[in-house]
Amino acid sequence: SMTIKAIATKTGMYGSAVSSFSYTIGNSSIVVPPSEDTTFHDVSKSDWYYDAVTYVNEKGLFNGVSATEFGPNLSTTRAMLATVINRMAGNPTASGEAPFADVSSSDWFAAGVAWASETGIVNGIGNQKFAPNSPITREQLCAMLLRYAEYAKITLPETENIT
Repeated sequence: SMTIKAIATKTGMYGSAVSSFSYTIGNSSIVVPPSEDTTFHDVSKSDWYYDAVTYVNEKGLFNGVSATEFGPNLSTTRAMLATVINRMAGNPTASGEAPFADVSSSDWFAAGVAWASETGIVNGIGNQKFAPNSPITREQLCAMLLRYAEYAKITLPETENIT
């Protein structure tokens, strides 16, 4: 049997793109520079958000909208954000299904929404609906992120009121 060890090396600031991979096989090592291509055809190295997309994809927080597209100009939906928050928490599972009529257990986002609902991070929009495919509003984004920070016991810095 053979063991192959791969180590990604980052350069620059926190969250920057991988600059090379080092593979170790037995006592031999080889350093492989990254490909000029990204995983996604709609994200190139010259895009201002390239490093951020690379980081969240490598960390498993965001997937593409397909195997070859990230969809950088698409709106983020309520289901997408609930799923990302669930991944940030380490993909914990809920004790049951999501309590929303518009979230089926077979939906790709069902597990994330069920967990986020059970923990109080997300709420529905009324009438037992979650509106998973609706774009996330700024107020909903703020509320979900704050509730996640409280769940994760993340201490947010004190701020001054600016008037």
